[in-house]
Amino acid sequence: KRMSFILPLLEMKPGERVLDTGSGYSWTTEWLMKLGYEAVGVDITRSYLEIGMERMGNNRPHLILADIENLPIKDSIFRSVLCYDSFHHIPDRERAMAHFYRVLKPGGRVVLAEPGGEHEHHPYSREVMQKYGILEKGMELADLRAYCEGLEFESPGQHYFFKIQERKA
Repeated sequence: KRMSFILPLLEMKPGERVLDTGSGYSWTTEWLMKLGYEAVGVDITRSYLEIGMERMGNNRPHLILADIENLPIKDSIFRSVLCYDSFHHIPDRERAMAHFYRVLKPGGRVVLAEPGGEHEHHPYSREVMQKYGILEKGMELADLRAYCEGLEFESPGQHYFFKIQERKA
């Protein structure tokens, strides 16, 4: 359901290039390719990409083993950048955002599908951080504005496709 909400936010036409950052097993990259986009997935974990490659076989999108904070990609070649549940794992978010800006064509978009600011305090997130050393850092719109400071992005916006509050006793 969330992917169907995100796709229109990318504002892409079939054949346009999209960078799927933190693609992991690359299921999002695969979906984007099957929808007719020229999708490129990037992840820092080789084993995740290998699992995706094995699952997809020879008919797969381009997958790159790289650090999002140091993208080995030419300037101005993507229409959009997608971070699907991956940006909250990035330590240097300002640097990553600067690389996103660099690889985007003028008028390009960055779409982050991320948990909110409380994410890092959730018991599961804390357990994952302690057990595996994975960064789980939440963020809010004000944080995102700071990450984009000095870049010529339009002011970031926030979209909810659902929000459920805890029931009060």
